[in-house]
Parts: sequence; C-alpha cells; structure tokens
Amino acid sequence: METIGKAWARYRQRKTKRGIVIDISFLVVFLLIAITPIRRGLLTYVLRTTISDPPAYEKVVYVSSSDSISLRSASGQDTTISLPPAHLLLLNRGSIWSPQTRAEMKSLECLRRVMNDDMLIYFITSDDKADVERYFRRKDYHLPTLYVDDLPEEQETGNAVIDELMMSTPGTLIIDRSGRVRVKKMGAAKWDSDEFIERLRSILGEDSFHYGSSRN
Repeated sequence: METIGKAWARYRQRKTKRGIVIDISFLVVFLLIAITPIRRGLLTYVLRTTISDPPAYEKVVYVSSSDSISLRSASGQDTTISLPPAHLLLLNRGSIWSPQTRAEMKSLECLRRVMNDDMLIYFITSDDKADVERYFRRKDYHLPTLYVDDLPEEQETGNAVIDELMMSTPGTLIIDRSGRVRVKKMGAAKWDSDEFIERLRSILGEDSFHYGSSRN
C-alpha cells in the first residue's frame, strides 16, 4: 500500500488536475470497451442513432419463380419462399450478436407492425434458436425467423443477388410482387422512417397496377 501511495504521489506531482481527469476518463472508457456486453451496447446505441434510410436500388434486377428460395435449417427442415412474392417481401440476414443487427432490429419490428399484411418480413440467421427467442422475448420482437446453417456456400439459390445477401450480416433485400429487387442494403439501416414507409406505399401502388394488369 505504501508503494501505491508513493506512486500516486509522484503521479499527482507530474499531472495537473485536468490531466488527471483526462487520464481517468480514458481509463473508464477503456474498461467499458473491454467488457463485451457493455461494448456491444455502446456500439448498438451509436449505430442506432446514426443509421440512415436505406437507399433505392437503381439496378433493374428481377427474380422469377425459378429463383424460389429454399433454405435448410440446422435441424434439417426445408423452408421455401416463392418468388415473385404475393406481397412485398423483405429478407434480412443478420445475427443478434452483431451490433449492426441489434441497431436496426427495432426499426424492422416497427416496420412489420406498420406494414402489417402488405409486407412479409423474414429474419434469416445462423444463431441458436433459443438465443434468438430469448432476445426477441426480452425486446418484444415478433419477426418471423428462418434458421439456417452458417454455410452460405451450401445455401446458394442460383440468384446472385440473393446469394450475396446470404453472405452478409446484416444484409437486406426487398422484392416487389413483380419480382423486382427494389431495395438492396448491406449493413444496418433505419427501416421505419416516414420517408421510407412512404416509398414502400408508392411501390405497393405500382405493384397494384402491374399486378392487376397482369391478371386481366
């Protein structure tokens, strides 16, 4: 204790009060960053407050019925998503352990509630099912979830755009009822902004026209 006391005395002689405050502040920040749950929470908060609306996907890419997505879960169960979809379809590939996924998850849940029956949203993950369900219960999230092996090369659908999504965490596609990819975003985004929801409503209006015309 005497050695520590002497070291502290020497330290105080070399440092101003401002310097001591700065050093202590850096030490606190370092300790917070070193603790994984706190570090993840800080990163999630920063990302959530800085992420922006997803950009429009200008490239014209269509997926057809031959590009239906068939995913095999870790338990061996197959889930097939038909394309083009009957509604707007949002596919989000993520991990609950990723700060980027956590940052956008609340906005995805809000989007699901706002769009209701007009949009199908799937969260696709390689995380353990029990961990995801526990996290969703704690956060009151109700996103339909598909569980897949963490082997993207074995999950290839034959469509380059969808396969690229499967390689990204997070990554998101939105496909309209004509089969056109309308949004492609690698990384987190704010999905529930008024501007973006208005954009989705506009896409739905286009969809209704084309979908109705194709049936006449």
